[in-house]
Amino acid sequence: MKILVFFTYGVSLRTWDKAGLLEREVMLYKKLKDRYNVEVTFLTYGDENDYSYMNTTNGINIVPIYSILKKPKNKFLSLVKSFFIPFLLKNLFQQHDLLKTNQMFGSWVAIIAGKIYSKPLLLRTGYELYSFSIQAKKSLFFRWFVYILSFIAYKSSNKIHVSSAMDKRFILEKFRTRNSAVEVIPNWIDCYKFNNIKPHSKRKNRLLFVGRLNKQKNIPFLLKAILNTKIGLDIVGSGEMLEELKSFVISNNIDVNFLGSKSNSEMPEIYNNYRIFVLPSDYEGNPKALLEAMSCGCTVVGRFVPGIEELVSNNINGILVEDSSKALREKIFEVINNFEHTGTLGNEASKTIIQTNSLQKILSCEFSAYERLVKN
Repeated sequence: MKILVFFTYGVSLRTWDKAGLLEREVMLYKKLKDRYNVEVTFLTYGDENDYSYMNTTNGINIVPIYSILKKPKNKFLSLVKSFFIPFLLKNLFQQHDLLKTNQMFGSWVAIIAGKIYSKPLLLRTGYELYSFSIQAKKSLFFRWFVYILSFIAYKSSNKIHVSSAMDKRFILEKFRTRNSAVEVIPNWIDCYKFNNIKPHSKRKNRLLFVGRLNKQKNIPFLLKAILNTKIGLDIVGSGEMLEELKSFVISNNIDVNFLGSKSNSEMPEIYNNYRIFVLPSDYEGNPKALLEAMSCGCTVVGRFVPGIEELVSNNINGILVEDSSKALREKIFEVINNFEHTGTLGNEASKTIIQTNSLQKILSCEFSAYERLVKN
């Protein structure tokens, strides 16, 4: 079985590597190759530099688009040219049994190729792009573009994989998609790697946040909660709000360390140094950082918002708070001062991930979907 995986528009293996995502994103396909003899090809938006990752991808074929086609210098022309990729790389598409997208953005290449060469299309979305564009209050033009793209993509796909039941409900309601076409396949976690290996040596008075430093994550909400306390915060990640957050921390004398981006291989050790992981986002999809923290037995604290409350059951495998920095502060103190209860919450969080998000479980679901699509 030969699978062609379409990268998100504009993304290359080098992009994954710089973001510390390369090892994690490649792992699922390595396992599919080793266990089920699936031949995987990555179609990336990189150039010749992407070939340097062949040792990392370990048997996965790499086809960087801009090692074959000339990349226009103009962004608009690059976008226009992407619509011609299915015609320009005809042989590549013809020799594969199944086409799969990595995200919605850029899916037009796979849609066109699927129609032209009569190949089954598996549309995978890590998060529902149109829903996110609404919640992020993007421009009307952008939302219109995403809606049209999503409508065409959902109607053109043989199967749609979403990461949460919330996303499935949204798609069925907004796009009138067939229920049987949409399947929930949550983000996976390697539970052998992300494990509670240091249950008794976790830091008590320091919190951990992992994620992009952008508006969606609402980090100021967390900073206000620990303002004028002796609680420290360590932040792993980068993003457009970095300098703004640093300025706020300095001017308010808050104990915060900005640790920058880390590779996924470093993260199990980092999670295991903390008892408490806080995710103050305004909304989420199926957040990998939260899943990883839960798998490592952290006591997770989040908000009653979409994407978090679907994963965290309040006072069972984590803590959820209302939309108030004061309420968040009170819960954080509660967690710090009740070691026994937080240990129980962390253990339950770890069990939840093993039951619902383990790599082994998702691997089986993924291959079953491939088999059904190729046979049909």
